[in-house]
Amino acid sequence: MTNKVGEITTVTYTPPAKLAPESTNVVRLIYADSASPPNLTTNEFSFTVAPDIDVLIGINQTQQWRYNASGSDLGTAWKETNFNDSSWPSGLALFEGKSGTVPDLPEPVRTTLDMGTNITTYYFRTHFNFTGNPGGARLRMRRIIDDGAMVYLNGVEIDRVGMPSGPVAASTFAARNVGNAVYEGPVDLPVRS
Repeated sequence: MTNKVGEITTVTYTPPAKLAPESTNVVRLIYADSASPPNLTTNEFSFTVAPDIDVLIGINQTQQWRYNASGSDLGTAWKETNFNDSSWPSGLALFEGKSGTVPDLPEPVRTTLDMGTNITTYYFRTHFNFTGNPGGARLRMRRIIDDGAMVYLNGVEIDRVGMPSGPVAASTFAARNVGNAVYEGPVDLPVRS
């Protein structure tokens, strides 16, 4: 849009609404005066589109998690959005269950898990509501994992750390052995509408 007042012309540029979040865009303005031949001037500027909202999923002092430390194979139903986890105990991350000396960790242990014999898999669930525009959002996760984990969002695997590739079961061991877990990430997670 242009607006001319006297000898001054003001140009207003409104970018399209569908630009990708965090994309860098260049606008080129070429203008000429009325001289003969005209004097041409070109100006360029670039801008980066910020995400509508940047959500970091991670460890904090208020996010409640439900967990199952029974050692049972829960199959696949536990990861679905409509799974009823209300009978599971709840706690705050960081969860820790090593027997013996507690490792040096980057966050305080807020929930201690009982270490059962022959338990390979523990299940954790949390809920959050995202009210922003999925097309303009960045969802990221930071994690502290010892030894391996698979992460699901709305029933779909979105991240795997320290686990072998391919299908896994509750009896599958991690593919790495971590002594003192540290923060990993942030990892960008897929945002679907």
